[in-house]
Amino acid sequence: MAKEFGLRALKAWMNEGTVDLFQRLFFENEIYERLLAAMSPKERQIYDNELNNTQKTLYLTSAVQAYIYAEIFYDRPVRNRIGDAVKHSMWNALSTSRIGEELTKKLTDAH
Repeated sequence: MAKEFGLRALKAWMNEGTVDLFQRLFFENEIYERLLAAMSPKERQIYDNELNNTQKTLYLTSAVQAYIYAEIFYDRPVRNRIGDAVKHSMWNALSTSRIGEELTKKLTDAH
């Protein structure tokens, strides 16, 4: 796990992402773009019309960080396994702390 975390962190740094070594979270622009494109129509409508630019960044940063965390620390494929549950729980927790409970619930329900 430590080796994979290091490799993913290095990749993020090399691609102008960010890394928080203390919390073991990082951000990759490539995943940000994929998650934005994968939003449901209703989720995208809320995202485009009800969030300001800061909230948009915080919401997707939360999703990216949760995605990467699950990919590193849980068996793959993550989808429909315990890692998927951890990913969604972490995403909700990070997003709630960053943009608030009401917006997070609205967006994740639409997701």
